[in-house]
Amino acid sequence: MERDFHSIHALIIRHPSDEHLHAIRKAAKLARYQAELSPRSPIARRTAKFYHSIQEAGGHWHDWLELAVSASEQLGEDHPTAAHFTHLRDRRLAAYRDQLKTLNAAEKTR
Repeated sequence: MERDFHSIHALIIRHPSDEHLHAIRKAAKLARYQAELSPRSPIARRTAKFYHSIQEAGGHWHDWLELAVSASEQLGEDHPTAAHFTHLRDRRLAAYRDQLKTLNAAEKTR
């Protein structure tokens, strides 16, 4: 399961675009569901929890991305609210990328 996820997304994880980040989030959701359907074991639970954290980090980033775009369109890029949402988007993006780096590092140690 983890190997399948990583082999499909190995190159994308290193240099993801916005589209790739969304696709990775959806793939993490699928990997999480597969782990949750696996026989109950500590490894399956850890795997599900890990992919859930990737899915959540991606979801938070995507939410702030949508809010930042909407605020910039409605209020203008220089408006304080739009700037604040953009800042929050960037912070969530950094957290999401950190999650992906953790995934990449874990795969390299195998």
